[in-house]
Amino acid sequence: MVQLFVTKKQEIELICNLAGVCPNDIRLYDKGYLSRGYVINDGEIVFKFPKQDFVKYDNEAMVLGFLDNTNFVNELNINLQRVNQAWTDEKDFRYIGFHGVRGESVSDMFKKDKITPKQARGIGKQIAKFLLKLHAQQVETTVCKTLDDEIKEMLRIWQGRKLYAKEIFDKNFTEQEQMMMDKLVTNYVPTKLGELGERLVFSHGDMHEGNTFIDGIGKVGLIDFDNAGYYDEARDFMRVDDDDILNAMLDAYNDNITFRQKVEIRREIIRPLTMLAQNLFPDDYLQRAKETVKKYYKIC
Repeated sequence: MVQLFVTKKQEIELICNLAGVCPNDIRLYDKGYLSRGYVINDGEIVFKFPKQDFVKYDNEAMVLGFLDNTNFVNELNINLQRVNQAWTDEKDFRYIGFHGVRGESVSDMFKKDKITPKQARGIGKQIAKFLLKLHAQQVETTVCKTLDDEIKEMLRIWQGRKLYAKEIFDKNFTEQEQMMMDKLVTNYVPTKLGELGERLVFSHGDMHEGNTFIDGIGKVGLIDFDNAGYYDEARDFMRVDDDDILNAMLDAYNDNITFRQKVEIRREIIRPLTMLAQNLFPDDYLQRAKETVKKYYKIC
């Protein structure tokens, strides 16, 4: 297996050689769990390098190449990243370079109170229009997660909570509440999702406010297609945190009650409990897990 770059200095040197920029032009973005990003000129150029040895960018390069050759992206007036082959390791895909999406992430804009509820709904509507087109595409990719796969992954992560997050659960939840959460994950969710069924569609795979950008004229841009593949249609809604954005997405995409239930279960139960079970961003997901316990307590 090809080894990762040893130091960030080596990564920056490579970027300078490939893109013809100076080190002072490069801004490091190191908050991701799997990848480290380097941003030039407010997102005009972006490079990604893996933090984990198993991470490769072949799927993301393929998906963005496919989208670059479709008409609907231009019709919808959505900004997407474009892969620059000269900036990408096309042999082993251990790094990738884009012509990026400029602007500011919606998550950062929320933190600065720069988005009104009306603007949030407008963003949600634009995303939903994109997803309606994206979910109708037929793309050759090896990424496919069926409902059975999704449930197996959820149960595997949940069982690992005793190793990674036992202290968090013991400190913040009673024994009875923990038993209730266990029943939710191991019994209620698999049964309910089985009843609701699945509809596999080609999906972004990691749609949320941090991967949604707004440029200077209010145009929406989407990034990080490395998880793109076939999932249940609810996948692209379960990680959206803002209620105004989500409700606008749901209204514009599908008003069917079954679909909304699939989104609700994934967003309100699977997402917060599995994230907390991995001890990932506990400050963000602890309160959401408590809300899950409160809402679903009588069910179990």
